[in-house]
Amino acid sequence: MRKKLLWSLLASCLFFGTALAQNPTVNGRVTDEKGDPISGASVQVKGTKTGTTSNNDGTFTLKAANGASLVVSAVGYEVKTVAAAANVTVKLAADVSALSEVVVTGSGVATSRKKLGISTESIGSAKLPIVPAASIDQALIGKIPGAQISSVSGNPGDQVNIVLRGINTVQGGTRPLVLLDGVEVPFTSLTTIDLTQVDRVEVVQGAASASLYGAQGANGVIQIFTKKGQKGKINVNVSSSYAVSTFINSGNFGKAKLHGYLTDASGNIISANASGGFAAGAPLNVDPVLGSILGSGSLAYTYGSNVPGLTSTIPGLTQNYTRYGILDPRNNFNKPYVGALQYHDHFAEIFQDATTMNNSVNINGGGDKNDFSLTISNNHSNSPFLRNNGYLDRTNITSNIGAEIFKGFTIRSITNIAYSENTMHPGLGAPGGIGFGYGTQNAGVGQIYGFLNTSPFLSIKDTVLGGKHPVYQKASFVSVNAGNPYYQVDYTSAMSKRYDIIQNFEANYKLNKNLTFNAKYGISYKNENDVWTYYNQSLDESSNYYESWAGPGADNTGAITNYQYNLTKQNFTANMVGTTDFQRDFGLKIPITTSTLVAFDYRKNQYKELDGY
Repeated sequence: MRKKLLWSLLASCLFFGTALAQNPTVNGRVTDEKGDPISGASVQVKGTKTGTTSNNDGTFTLKAANGASLVVSAVGYEVKTVAAAANVTVKLAADVSALSEVVVTGSGVATSRKKLGISTESIGSAKLPIVPAASIDQALIGKIPGAQISSVSGNPGDQVNIVLRGINTVQGGTRPLVLLDGVEVPFTSLTTIDLTQVDRVEVVQGAASASLYGAQGANGVIQIFTKKGQKGKINVNVSSSYAVSTFINSGNFGKAKLHGYLTDASGNIISANASGGFAAGAPLNVDPVLGSILGSGSLAYTYGSNVPGLTSTIPGLTQNYTRYGILDPRNNFNKPYVGALQYHDHFAEIFQDATTMNNSVNINGGGDKNDFSLTISNNHSNSPFLRNNGYLDRTNITSNIGAEIFKGFTIRSITNIAYSENTMHPGLGAPGGIGFGYGTQNAGVGQIYGFLNTSPFLSIKDTVLGGKHPVYQKASFVSVNAGNPYYQVDYTSAMSKRYDIIQNFEANYKLNKNLTFNAKYGISYKNENDVWTYYNQSLDESSNYYESWAGPGADNTGAITNYQYNLTKQNFTANMVGTTDFQRDFGLKIPITTSTLVAFDYRKNQYKELDGY
């Protein structure tokens, strides 16, 4: 009996020891294809209820029987099954088909787009063209279904018009909320952030976006995520690109090439009366001093009420040397421009080929618990309007540094510094003006449109005696208000200097698989100084003759205007996210998961402006 008892005890001990040996501890790490850790990945023992999630550094620990398999999955990655081992590293490949189905919501948690009641789009860096787009907002044109994103002027540095929802008059416009790595920044930051350092852009549309991002997100949300350093050896990336933008007149749009003015037998446009220094019947030409055709009775239509031999009353009793002569039904616009007055393509004289050059140097790397990325880039874009109208030059310094201080606690610092110089002329694309620093308006280009009133027999590019361009180019009753934009180039200059600094700090602490704390603080600071100079025009004959000049002064002796803007925006967010999975956490056969968010959001804006004349 004693022997049987001893054998039973021995057998029990062997069975117990075998049972323990069959469920060893499995330590592992989940990474992406680049070796970067994936936090929050689900690790499940196949065929059992046993499972866990990976920590911030991608590591996990669980018990699994010998010969068991682990099913590893994460949002945006393909599911992978591996054999359970003492120290296993699981590399997950990105699920290309699912990436566009995943977005980061207002809580900062990656969520399947199918679970959200709002319209969202995720655009990866591969779909954001670096050339010829010089800014993020320009790169988004045509990339978001249903959104209205269009370029307003084509002027370098100008913001595009973005409508993600309908026009909202209560909010004062249609501009969406812009977030940079989870922190709000001014809408104008879209034109200064380095496009080469954007990892992806998430765009949220729909009225329900306000439920995730607050009232500020009522017009939709554009969330920008910058690139992080790649773990492993240090990488150095150098890129350079050059683009030329050309005005394409695909419809051959232009002003009329045929006219109905009074001509001689050779087709030369002639003077109807002795006026402006011309004898009646003499061919007309442009005055070399004023750049106009002088005389109020010189230029005339072929027919009018004053033409001898009329057999019937002409509507309006018109005279052919006035603007009302066009009402005479006998006038036909079928004559080509010949002789001293040739046809000029004004659109070709205004729109020029514009070049854009981008240069960038990036250094990045990292280890198991840290990563860094440092980039210096430069973008130089010339104005597409007129000759010698200046340029926009922007230099960016961007850094993204992250580190794990201790298990579960990570910090990250993201810095964006931009310096911009703009030398385009006032009224031709120069930034500045009262209230311009708010960022709600683009640079003025109103001085360009005067050429639309210029008659095609006058060249906008031709200069008068002295080598300057005339302020106006008139010809009797036509070319009224035909301001020459090249006059602005001759007698004005501008220098805009702008500094943009965006600093983001983030701290994240994953207490356990169910509870995560996150805090973000961001501050954006813009300092801009725009100086417009109007030179002395008192010796310009056309300015004196027409009593018109460039500048705001009471005379044409010149002026200087100085605009100084400062805009500071601060945003602090803190949240706690608690998640539960009834099957994983409680062992219940109930397919229920919960997510609880407790958040605090603080925002402060400060604007200052000083204008001098």
